[in-house]
Amino acid sequence: AGGVYTAQDGDVLTGSTNGTVTIKDGASITLSDVDINGGIVCEGTATIILVGENNVTGLQNMAGIQVGGSGTTLTIKGNGALTAKGGDDGAGIGTGCVELGGSVTLGNITIEGGSITATGGYSGAGIGTGSVLIGGSVTLSNITIEGGSITATGGMFGAGSGTGSVERGEVT
Repeated sequence: AGGVYTAQDGDVLTGSTNGTVTIKDGASITLSDVDINGGIVCEGTATIILVGENNVTGLQNMAGIQVGGSGTTLTIKGNGALTAKGGDDGAGIGTGCVELGGSVTLGNITIEGGSITATGGYSGAGIGTGSVLIGGSVTLSNITIEGGSITATGGMFGAGSGTGSVERGEVT
């Protein structure tokens, strides 16, 4: 499929798309052998259940899986695998690039299960923030790992878990 798709509570996603998948606030969805080359955006609190092998890649300046908004939580669980890659300057799981006076709050990230490989794009963290540039501001929240197997690798100048590169920006 192509274009943009909005996943609702209870949806099971399979197959591939070059579009962006948005998860509605409060929804619990299942990724089952997907290949998403446009990233996933969580509108609010969401749960992703992993089945099979899943690959998600964000667009330029976008996280593979974008998590945000004060008080929101993304929970990832299940027995499947997830490879999440940020686009240039985006985190694998977290925020995209923030710059020019932009302000973002990273939502809470809780990993309960699955085999997860999160890789930041150029200057993005594996799990956490993308690049924070000239006048950008990011407020961090909690990253909690309760189970599963996690490999988090930052892009150039990005941490495995935490922040991407910060150049004349602010992270609190």
